[in-house]
Amino acid sequence: MRLIYPKPPPRIRDLAYQALNMELLRHPHENAGAEPRVHENATGHVPDLHKVFLLQAADVAKKKDLKAAKLTGWYDVMVLSGISHGIEVAQPRGSAAAVSIARGAEVDDQLAILTELANMKQPRQVEVRVLRIPWIAPFSYWLHGGRRGSDRLIPVISSSPRLQRGRQYAPSEFFKAIREPAVHLARNAQPPVRSKSKLRPKKNNSVKTSRRAAAAKPNKSSQRTVQKRSR
Repeated sequence: MRLIYPKPPPRIRDLAYQALNMELLRHPHENAGAEPRVHENATGHVPDLHKVFLLQAADVAKKKDLKAAKLTGWYDVMVLSGISHGIEVAQPRGSAAAVSIARGAEVDDQLAILTELANMKQPRQVEVRVLRIPWIAPFSYWLHGGRRGSDRLIPVISSSPRLQRGRQYAPSEFFKAIREPAVHLARNAQPPVRSKSKLRPKKNNSVKTSRRAAAAKPNKSSQRTVQKRSR
């Protein structure tokens, strides 16, 4: 399978590698933890920056799925001195870019899955993307095929017991597996709605009663004037 990566803006690449250089200065390799876990036959593939898309649980609950995914940044995996580094440049609309770098077994799995895909003997060409669904599937690979129905999703980090890490799913299968927790999250995220009856101000009956009493009570000064005239 041929994995392709779109060319990012030069500024995105500069930000990513400047942040990586600073990370290496702060945390040299000799202070790194255990050796990375690499899957069998997962060697030889060198990925490049790929797009990151964010999809909210509310959109999954409404069955909008991939159509509602929004581009939020770029991601890359690099191996330096045997240590895998995940570099993400997030750039939401109207906000300054932010760069984050991660290490560990999860990044090793990301690279291993990409390498296994590249080693598959399939005459396919797909664009590698990252799909993030907060709380449900924070990191999945999105293989964008270009032909309708050819896209595939590969969960890497997921809280759903119905998704198997590293397995390819058709979008319909993937979202069916997470629809229920997405609906639950979306429902809990909505603010409580007060009924209209509770919002209506209470009527002040005491004011009405005092007004009626004042209207019914005769005016003493008018009574005296009438009596004087009658005399």
